[in-house]
Amino acid sequence: MNVKRTWCISATSAASKSGNTMAMAAAAGLLVLQLLTSAATVSGSAEFTLEGSQNSYAQLRKWNAGLNGSLQIEFRSEQPNGLLVYTDDGGKFDFFELKLVEGAMRLRFNLGAGAQILTVGRNLSDGHWHTAVIKRSGEQTSLTVDRVTVSRASRGREFAFGSLSANSPVYVGGLPVWYGAELNRLALPSVLFEPRFRGDIRNVIYSDAINQPNQQQEMLESQVTLNNYKRKKRTSRIPSSPQQRPPPTVADSAAAVQRRQPQVDNESIFSPPS
Repeated sequence: MNVKRTWCISATSAASKSGNTMAMAAAAGLLVLQLLTSAATVSGSAEFTLEGSQNSYAQLRKWNAGLNGSLQIEFRSEQPNGLLVYTDDGGKFDFFELKLVEGAMRLRFNLGAGAQILTVGRNLSDGHWHTAVIKRSGEQTSLTVDRVTVSRASRGREFAFGSLSANSPVYVGGLPVWYGAELNRLALPSVLFEPRFRGDIRNVIYSDAINQPNQQQEMLESQVTLNNYKRKKRTSRIPSSPQQRPPPTVADSAAAVQRRQPQVDNESIFSPPS
């Protein structure tokens, strides 16, 4: 009788352990599936090409830069000069302008107390993929390109980047031409006259809402070519201004740019050794 009872207890314990093992295995499998799905979401975005013409650009959702936001973008180009990313606070003071200048990556930004510049790298127009990351941490702003980082502290007491409701969208490669007739809507009017980026873009990742994690961003409005299509295809254009206007001329806009152009503090530069 004791032997039978011991066997029953042992069998029950074994079944319990087996059930726990199966549950743990199922949970582990679910976790792996979630991780794989998350990775696919980030890396599976459509790569697109900007042709660098006078009207090529891509418009993405607003960046929730806040005090601790980050923005990542991967790019590939053979052109040494071109505007990569621009966003501002709706035309008041704050802005982020990321661009290639003679093959180096330059971040020009203003958080209300004067423009500052960070420069990283060289020969980034070599036709290979590179990754640039803008990261905020209170008064500190850093630019990282291919794991090389340079940072600077902003002056003043207020370091928030505008307000999410009033900020502009994130523009990649250029801006819509209608801004030429509304330079007062740009915190940095000279951005409109920067060379447009010519090359490929993928994996633009940042937070676009308060209390939301970074995520893969998709285009809202564009004049680009999607590379994962079998043939070149233009995306539909959704007007972001009530009325499309002709592009500006330098003569018409020079005075406005001169009035609104911010002064720049000393520049922080890092170039890797030969």
